[in-house]
Parts: sequence; C-alpha cells; structure tokens
Amino acid sequence: MVRGGAFFRRKAGRRDENHAAIRDGLRKLGHLVVDLAGVGDGVADLLVFPRGEWAGCVFVEVKTEDGERNAAQIRFAAAMRPRGIRVAVARTLHDALIAIQAPARSGRRRNRGGE
Repeated sequence: MVRGGAFFRRKAGRRDENHAAIRDGLRKLGHLVVDLAGVGDGVADLLVFPRGEWAGCVFVEVKTEDGERNAAQIRFAAAMRPRGIRVAVARTLHDALIAIQAPARSGRRRNRGGE
C-alpha cells in the first residue's frame, strides 16, 4: 500500500486477546468489518462500516483493558482527524458499538483511550 510516497510496512503483529471477540461481534450485528491488524505502521486494527454503509466508517484500535496506543497509532489517528475520519479505541464490543454510533466530534477527548 502506498501512503504519501511510502509503503506501509506489513508485519505479523500481535493481536490483542479481545480482538477476535470485538471483530466477530461487530460482524454478527451486521456491520462490515475489515481486519487491518497486520498492516502495521500505526494503522488501526479494524475499519468498520456501520451496517455495511460507506458513510460513517470508523477505524477502531483494539486494546486490552490496560493497553495504550503507541506513537505510530497516535500519529495515524492525528492524520485521519483533519480528513474527517474517526479513529476510536475499543477495549470491549460495547466500546466499539458506542464508537461507531457516536457522531464525529470536534475537539479532542482527553481520556486515556478515545479520540
């Protein structure tokens, strides 16, 4: 994949233990989910199209209860923000559902996980 003249690094990254439960739970509820966990370079783990529609897609970074985003993940989210593309952190299926239903926000949330 090309990004600004550079290629995304492909890696066999570690998936968080809750990754499959969140991905599969969203799919069972009728959302189109593209699993991007192996892309690397800070790209969020999932790209979710609520109810299979292109409008309102959200990148979801899956984290465990104690997991924190790394610098590349923070840069990715910051690069998406001015383009109007949401990036959310989900630790549970419930978190992911809230993220894909929430309207885009202006400003920045200052809690430990959200965008």
